[in-house]
Amino acid sequence: MRAAAGGTLFLDEVEHLGAAVQGRLLRWLRGRAPGESRVICGTHADLWKLVEQGHFRPELYDRINVISLTLLSSVAEKWGAPISPQNVASLAYEEGDSNELGEKRRGLA
Repeated sequence: MRAAAGGTLFLDEVEHLGAAVQGRLLRWLRGRAPGESRVICGTHADLWKLVEQGHFRPELYDRINVISLTLLSSVAEKWGAPISPQNVASLAYEEGDSNELGEKRRGLA
């Protein structure tokens, strides 16, 4: 986590973090200044269900669930490149959904 200072920390398959690591990550998130670094998490699981089952810390869920994107594997295959934090915005733009999605989220469409 120290390596992410001033940059981006990408955690893939965050649903597999053990309780101790979840606690360390939560303490790190609480202790950083706003805008100090970004955290992007990838998961194949429904984290809220894991919270309800007691397998994922609700406080950590609240900290990392700021913006949620759901990408279907068929979209990734169609685009022909692996999904990464660097190309998610490009994918939305090329698919032509970025403005429509933004309007739907704001209740304008």
